[in-house]
Amino acid sequence: MNKPIELIFVIFLAALAVISIQLMPVQVATPSSVLASIGKRSADSLVVTSAADSGPGTLRQALLSAQPGDTITFDASVFPPAAPVTINLTTPLPVLTRGNLTIDASNAGVVLDGSQLSGEDVHGLDISSDGNVVRGLEILNFPGAAVGLREGASGNVIEDNLLSGDGSFGVGVWGAETTGNTVRGNFIGTDRSGQTAGNLSRDGVHIYQAAQNTITGNLIAGVGQSGVYVCCGGAGNTVSNNTIGLAADGSTPLPNGQAGITIDQGAHDTVVGPQNVIAHNPIGVSVIGAGSVGNTITQNRIYSNTEGISLVEGGNDERTAPTIIGFNLSAGTIEGVTCAHCTVEVFSTAGEQGDVYEGQATSDSVGYFTLDAGGAFAGPHLTATATDATGNTSGFSRPTSGEQQGVDLQTGNTRPKTLIPTRSGSELAENYIGDQLGGLRTLIHTQNDADYILDYHERTGFKWTRLSLDVFDWSDVAEDPSLYSQQTVDPLYDQFITDLAEKGITIIYCLVFWDPEIEDPGTTGYSRFKTQDEIDRYLDYADFIVDHFK
Repeated sequence: MNKPIELIFVIFLAALAVISIQLMPVQVATPSSVLASIGKRSADSLVVTSAADSGPGTLRQALLSAQPGDTITFDASVFPPAAPVTINLTTPLPVLTRGNLTIDASNAGVVLDGSQLSGEDVHGLDISSDGNVVRGLEILNFPGAAVGLREGASGNVIEDNLLSGDGSFGVGVWGAETTGNTVRGNFIGTDRSGQTAGNLSRDGVHIYQAAQNTITGNLIAGVGQSGVYVCCGGAGNTVSNNTIGLAADGSTPLPNGQAGITIDQGAHDTVVGPQNVIAHNPIGVSVIGAGSVGNTITQNRIYSNTEGISLVEGGNDERTAPTIIGFNLSAGTIEGVTCAHCTVEVFSTAGEQGDVYEGQATSDSVGYFTLDAGGAFAGPHLTATATDATGNTSGFSRPTSGEQQGVDLQTGNTRPKTLIPTRSGSELAENYIGDQLGGLRTLIHTQNDADYILDYHERTGFKWTRLSLDVFDWSDVAEDPSLYSQQTVDPLYDQFITDLAEKGITIIYCLVFWDPEIEDPGTTGYSRFKTQDEIDRYLDYADFIVDHFK
């Protein structure tokens, strides 16, 4: 009985299928596994076998043929790793618009050369899609960027490439919608060895408006402007674990032309760190502009730059650096004052920046902080930075000097210390505090000297100062005959005196005259007014000073 039943069952199914086809010819029932595969294509591995610009087997053809999920590799027998072969391009490569494409030359030696191309928007690999990986290429001499990410390109990874040559940028990241990309492990701005500059004219990595991108583990050196430049509202980008301004050997200076890292024109909430090494640049990290705020600089090695951290024109709210009031190098302890509830990072340094990160502490409600590192500081000096609750990091504090320093205001008093707040003289209604500057010829040699004295007078609240062009003590003139009085005034001194007056500081000019025609008095001491000629020369100098400054 089983056999006839089975036969009828099969015939029934067949009949049902026939009826189904006749009644609904476009809706034949199909298993779900078959439906899932309809219209899909398995990922391909496309192998580049030609170094020509175009045609079968070329990179250009592979880019034209590739679909999402494909991988483009290079035949190592054509592109040997030990002797890289150049693909000289005469027209730009196709823009990567499909996404999820991997270009992997890590097992080969491939150089893309754009020296025959022109146009500032012509990039080596131009990416406007998501999820692409570019690995192991040497991309050189393109007029725009070696790799350009734009028009909302997101989630791309640019890793282990050499991005350099005679061009503008190593990597360009453009547009507010261009987010979540990673640039890691590349040599940017150098030659293949990492020891010599490669002639990029602008920035190693240039981020314009783009957000939430990560720049990590790269060597960025020898470029014309900034190693990394973030600008124009770019938000939440991270720059960590890079070597910026040094060659690949970690010791040879290979500075960038303007700064290691520049944050400019409203770029905000950037995180610089941890573990960047930023050295030998004109400025280590520069934050520029009132809208460029919330930029945190943390746990890096910043040293041997002309200036370590620069905050100008309102950058990072020009957060004030901490003041170190006590330390002991051998004990590994430090105390100081800063903004309330701020994070203080402490560094050892051979200069005035931050060579070695030593640890961090949080200040209390009045700004007092203390740190016990649990072992000796490296020294020989210490500096500190402060980061406030909104992420603004200050520049470096003034370095310490010596083995230890302490401020014991009252024996047995262990309560926290705090700075006495000061106000500028213009803010104090009744103030008779002043200063005695002395001779400007020995005090001020550069604009930086003048700016420092002006800032000091304003912060201290001085209402007046006593000064002279000439030094007050004969012993200084005896050691340096160039300090005899002269009827000339350096424009630097004129501007300094003007700036004092504009800050509301009363100037008391002390007339000092060292007569250059009086012979060296030796052990008898300086004296004058012995003859009418000496008196006349004094009066003539007095007339000059009065006429000049009246």
